[in-house]
Amino acid sequence: MSQDQQITSAELTSSPSEEASSEAITEVAATEPTDNANYNTAYASQAAQAANVNHNGNLTNGNTAGAAGSEAAAQMAAATGVSQSTWEYIIARESNGQVTAANGSGASGLFQTMPGWGSTATVQDQVNSAINAYKAQGLSAWGM
Repeated sequence: MSQDQQITSAELTSSPSEEASSEAITEVAATEPTDNANYNTAYASQAAQAANVNHNGNLTNGNTAGAAGSEAAAQMAAATGVSQSTWEYIIARESNGQVTAANGSGASGLFQTMPGWGSTATVQDQVNSAINAYKAQGLSAWGM
């Protein structure tokens, strides 16, 4: 918007068509998607995926947290208050329970944490890195 087109707040409040402008703004707000709506849609998708975890911790695609992942998930639940099944879901999705999983972006371990969160040399290191990530970003560190 150029300087000539900018409207001051004084002009907005003194406008004779204030009521019409308010209605137009309401209509636009009601029809345009917001970032919050997109976030809620993405979160609902993640929740639906989490609901696809079988009673034994396996994802419907066959991924599982595995024994080491279940133990790590129990530690995460105790440290964060987030349910063990949520952590098992994250581990199954991120690494399929593979302690040594790594990807090209640099993320590694059960939780696929980035190097900045800490070492992933041992399972305990991976739990500590995941706790660091959780403290800084909550579950959003894993897209939830």
